[in-house]
Parts: sequence; structure tokens; C-alpha cells
Amino acid sequence: MTQTPTVISAPKLYLLTNDDEFALLYRKLEAALATGFIALLQIRRKQILALPDGESRLYEEARQIVELAKAYNVPVVINDNIKLAAKLGVGVHLGQQDGEVTDAKHELQPNQVIGRTCHGNVELVEEAKMRA
Repeated sequence: MTQTPTVISAPKLYLLTNDDEFALLYRKLEAALATGFIALLQIRRKQILALPDGESRLYEEARQIVELAKAYNVPVVINDNIKLAAKLGVGVHLGQQDGEVTDAKHELQPNQVIGRTCHGNVELVEEAKMRA
């Protein structure tokens, strides 16, 4: 009797970007996405956004990252920026003080992900579910 080898699948990961210089970040993202282990990518570039031309830089960087993620069939969410998420056609992740789920639902398409920071707090999870 022969045994069929056991196939163990690795868990999928939720990846957040950092504030590395963009060319370096892009290379790291390409390597990470190529593994097939990334389930969702969150663009979170707070230091870039704080620069005088931060809004335009973030848009251009995010546009390139979204195209890269599409090549690997990985959905993307933008950190805290409903308008940018709508403009790029991706989802959004909202901190507790960074916008309302109901506003995101009005701005985004039904297939776009809306995430909410809940800090492991069951009450915050329930509140987010009610607004979803």
C-alpha cells in the first residue's frame, strides 16, 4: 500500500507596507507577492503622506503598488483614506478615529474591502459588523 504525501498549505498573510524608500519597498513587495503567501496588502505610508507633496506622492506610489498587486491577484486596501481608495478602485482600512464604515460604504463599490481597527475588542468588532 502506497501512501499519498501529505500536503501542508502555508497560512496566508496580511501585509502592511512601511515607509522605506519607494524603489526598495517596491522590490520587497514584488518578492513578497511572488511567494503566493500574501492574502491582502495594506498600503500604509504615513511618513510619505506627511511630506509637503505627500498626497500626490502617495497617489503615484499607491497606483504602482496596486498594479503590482493586481499582477499577483492580491487585493489591496489603503490606510485611512476613503477618497484615495475610491480613486484607485481598492479597499480601505479605517482606524477608530480615521473615518466611518458607513462613509466608506457610500464611497466604495460593494466588492471593495472595508477594514476596521478593533484592537481585539469584541465590542468594537460588533460595532463594525453592525455598520457593515
